[in-house]
Amino acid sequence: MTQLKKKVPLKKIIFQTLGKSRSAKYLKGIDFVYADTVVVSRTADLYEEAIKKLLDGETELAINFIVFALDIERENKLFLHLCKTMLFSLSKFLDENNMDFYKQKYLPDLNQAKVKIREKIRGLGDIIIAKNTLLKELSLELDSTEQLSFFFQLIFNFFYRKKLIVKIDSLRSKLSEVMNDCEILKKDLDHIEKVARIEEYVIVLGLIVQVCAFPARFEWATQRS
Repeated sequence: MTQLKKKVPLKKIIFQTLGKSRSAKYLKGIDFVYADTVVVSRTADLYEEAIKKLLDGETELAINFIVFALDIERENKLFLHLCKTMLFSLSKFLDENNMDFYKQKYLPDLNQAKVKIREKIRGLGDIIIAKNTLLKELSLELDSTEQLSFFFQLIFNFFYRKKLIVKIDSLRSKLSEVMNDCEILKKDLDHIEKVARIEEYVIVLGLIVQVCAFPARFEWATQRS
């Protein structure tokens, strides 16, 4: 195994680009002797682990292994090819899943869009609770008019009961609209969360490819503590 001097450390660039919380999952500790994540004896073992994790759907760990391996052996063609293949397939996934549409519909930043949509869902949830409470109260009130004497029921049939029934029907219609809007937002949120996760993978993989292809552009990483 040929070890190269880590002039442009991938770990540092990913950390600087994504920040501490978002980059942590790609920078987990891996050691050739002891480790919580994986124990290997050579980069070939690490490649096998990366492929296994990728096939198991654990993309973050697969990227984690790629970062670790290329920081040790920058010219490793197996890892570079794996990185480029993942970048191509995940970029294609984003194109096929309308990433640009959701960015235009909500916000250019999908992570900010997730926050905004969750806020809207919570707001609609509060409205649904309030309308359901009012609907129960009106329904109980309508039921109570049936206990009145026949004479008063005649009066209420023309006035109060009719007004209550109109209110209840209108409230049910509005409640249905709000619940439908909430379901649409929930479906959008599920899709955006998946797309945003894939977009982040693409950002990290793209960084890796750029650093390996054009290391001079990232010399700033060697000058920061």
